[in-house]
Amino acid sequence: MDRRAGAVTGRRAALRRSGRRRAPASPTTLAGVPLGHHLTDGLSAAAIPVYLVLFALLAALARRSARRMREAPVPAGAGPEVERMRRVVALLPYGTLVVAAFVPLAVGLYLVTTTAWTALEQTVFQRYR
Repeated sequence: MDRRAGAVTGRRAALRRSGRRRAPASPTTLAGVPLGHHLTDGLSAAAIPVYLVLFALLAALARRSARRMREAPVPAGAGPEVERMRRVVALLPYGTLVVAAFVPLAVGLYLVTTTAWTALEQTVFQRYR
């Protein structure tokens, strides 16, 4: 028997003897899809709507970020290189969609959360500037 497995069993027995209950485990699924699920693992009936919503949110946030980058003021006397660079930089937010296709669902949720928070911060700071 593995020594660590014995330690876990010992802790469980000690908890039972003491009458204390263990804290409930944190949820490991989102709408029936494991948080460790990769898009490359295949799509089940439960995974399709979850990933559709995830990618729709990421696409909307990327579009908003790209629009803000394109609308940023250009310094006076800037050459054509600056305009080309603005077009390239405006495509960068869409990279999160590519990344989300290859990372676990939990990381995709993190990308949505942090991108949405950043967009909210930018909106608030712009309003009170």
